[in-house]
Amino acid sequence: MPIEPYEMPEEIEIEKVLTAFKKYSNYDFSDYSDKSFARRVEKILVDHGLSIDLLVNRMASNPQFLEQVVREITVNTTELFRDIDFWQAIKYRILPKLKRQDCIRIWHAGCSTGQEVYSMAIILHELGLSEKTYLLASDINTDVIQRAKNGIYQYRFNRDYLDNFDKVMRYNPYNYEEVFNIPDEKYFTINQSTDTLSLHKFL
Repeated sequence: MPIEPYEMPEEIEIEKVLTAFKKYSNYDFSDYSDKSFARRVEKILVDHGLSIDLLVNRMASNPQFLEQVVREITVNTTELFRDIDFWQAIKYRILPKLKRQDCIRIWHAGCSTGQEVYSMAIILHELGLSEKTYLLASDINTDVIQRAKNGIYQYRFNRDYLDNFDKVMRYNPYNYEEVFNIPDEKYFTINQSTDTLSLHKFL
């Protein structure tokens, strides 16, 4: 049987959902990718067995359901030292220039479960900049914020990203003669029996 092409909800119906968010909450998804937003709304309709009008009515009458819709719409993708080139530039090219600053302020907007925030915290600590840095992390999804606060992640999922840690923390791509001996255990506690990777509390 041929697979039917994916059909997104009509633009006018998506507008109803956007308007409902503005009317019944402080959330505004107007600048969200149209296709991504439509795909996520479509999934919510299927998962909950709702039409657009029923979805909007339920959002209007049930604040807890509205918050659930927000959690289902938002993307919570993050990894430790994701995008190696970016973190190498941060560590070796950008942050060293800020050492003379009295105060450094960094905001991770949409921090999800916090792995990239901890990546930044590790680099700041390694460069001796932690004490002068105010590091703020925020997300509209309260569930992922709590996970970020805990700093405990699934080891098997993050195991491959420990290679990224090595490539960023131990090797300077701008000066290959510079090699740093920074073991994983300086920042992580790994327990394979419980499948957990825990960031050290001082971070």
